[in-house]
Amino acid sequence: MSEPQLPPFFRPLRERLPDVDIVVLPPPAPRAEPVPLPAPADEVARRTAAWVRELWDGFGAPEPSTTTVRWTPGGSRGAVALEVLLVAAPVDTTAALAVLVAAADTLRVPGALAWHVLTPPTGLARVQASAETAGVRYAADLVHVPARDRLFLRLTVGDHEVGPETAASLAATPDAREGVHGE
Repeated sequence: MSEPQLPPFFRPLRERLPDVDIVVLPPPAPRAEPVPLPAPADEVARRTAAWVRELWDGFGAPEPSTTTVRWTPGGSRGAVALEVLLVAAPVDTTAALAVLVAAADTLRVPGALAWHVLTPPTGLARVQASAETAGVRYAADLVHVPARDRLFLRLTVGDHEVGPETAASLAATPDAREGVHGE
């Protein structure tokens, strides 16, 4: 069986190290094109923040002490993502672990979004989840920081195509909702 042809960059390496296996993976799939916002930006921010709060409550998390909603630059020029951050403090380790277990279990239940859920075994106690539907990506991080007795959920939804000027304007706004202040 003949060896497949390697790209020119790898040929000298093959000559010097013939016993090393070289695996060349295909290039990653191109990123999905951003989708337009389904409603005005303030309405999307309000509805998304309410949905994230429902998730938070569904996990059995305590009342958040801080809620921040902000637009961030998206993956391409003219696109934005919405980030919702809920923080509760103080939250002891026992209560936080119960919330993390409930969150992992809840997100694994089949529903409107097919979440891919990770619970890394090392580092801070956390649940990481991601989903994609209709070209929109969802990324959630629920983390307990025991040194600060904090539990937080950061959920990012994007990319939404809004045009370069609107993207710059939205990303410059400190909070996407009136009356909500970040830390």
